[in-house]
Amino acid sequence: MPEQLCAQGIHEAPRVARTTQRIVRYLVRVAAVIHRASPVARTTLHKAHHKVRVTAYPRQRERERRVSARVIHRRARSRHARDRRVSRAERRANIALRENHC
Repeated sequence: MPEQLCAQGIHEAPRVARTTQRIVRYLVRVAAVIHRASPVARTTLHKAHHKVRVTAYPRQRERERRVSARVIHRRARSRHARDRRVSRAERRANIALRENHC
């Protein structure tokens, strides 16, 4: 793809990036339709769309393709929080036990 950009001249690059983003956005919409048949397909495509955010300049594109440490950390944190959550029923049971404890 960069070769094409050089051939077109760098002023064309943002337009190409926008077109690619439009294609990706379209794919995500298609994925939403697929979702009715298979949830997995949609999430996979959605994740892919985060990975291929296209920008005009190669270095920036490289940076955006890598999933940042912050994102990984955020995902881990939310997963950890989900694991630690006490269900409402369990909390009620704990309170009842505490109150009835002689």
